Order: sequence, then structure tokens, then C-alpha cells
Amino acid sequence: DGHYYIACKKYKTITEYLKSTNYENEKDKAKAHELKLTTNSNMALCHLKLGEHAECIRACDAALELDSKNEKCLFRRGQSQIAMQRYDEAIKDFQQVLKLNPSNSAANQHIQTCREHLKAYQQQEKQLYTKIFAKMAQTSEKSNDETKTNKENTNDTTTTSS
Repeated sequence: DGHYYIACKKYKTITEYLKSTNYENEKDKAKAHELKLTTNSNMALCHLKLGEHAECIRACDAALELDSKNEKCLFRRGQSQIAMQRYDEAIKDFQQVLKLNPSNSAANQHIQTCREHLKAYQQQEKQLYTKIFAKMAQTSEKSNDETKTNKENTNDTTTTSS
């Protein structure tokens, strides 16, 4: 893990340097563009390995701004989305991977996993809301019974007083 941490720091230094540099000719701009892409992609991998998923997503986003069809960054961002339980976003990333590379079986597997998590989450939500509404119904019923009892007691008191 220490190696990934050190590598992340070095990649960050490189990206900051590349941002602050002005390039005179197209050849240098193209090389810098490629280096920024590679650096952000590698930094994303390091963050992924360190479990720093928000940072991984940021690095992938930076790389994808440079090349929206970067399969590795889409895949890594999807993995971090899963780790952060953002299953809908992960599915979108893996679907993009499949558009670029239809034979990527790992992307297919991750989509299935995300769908299973979403289904389980929806089932848990359904059970939670069922419990909430059942308790609300019980509370309402109890309140109605108490109101009815109070009215009966009031009527009994009124009839005995007369």
C-alpha cells in the first residue's frame, strides 16, 4: 500500500506541473495531452488500490475529459462507484465499457452485480416502508380508539350528571 501512496503523490505532482506548463507547438501539446491521460489513469488505479474511491473517481473524470472513450478509466470509475454503492452510476460506466469492448466479460459481471444490489436495496426499502406504514396505521387506529373512548366517557359523565 505504501508504494501506491507514494506513486499517487508523484502522479499528482506530475499533473500539477503539466497543468501549469504552456506548450509552444502542437507536437508538445499532443505529448502533454497523452502524458496527462496516462498520469490520471495511473493515479486512478493507485487510488482504487488504496480504497480511496472518491479520489479514484476524480482522477478518472480528469482522464475521461481528455479521452471520453478510455476503457480503463471507465472501468475503474465503475469499480469505485460500486464501492461507494452508486450502482446506477456504475452500470452507466460499465455499459460504456461494453460499447467500446463488447467482449469485456468483467464489465458484464459488474453490471449483473449492480443490478442484484439495486434489487436487494429496493426490496429492503419496500420492507422498511411497509413497516413504517403498518406502525402509522396502528398509531392512527390507537388514536381513533382513544378518541372514541374519551367521547364515550364524556357521554357517560354527561348522562349521569343530568
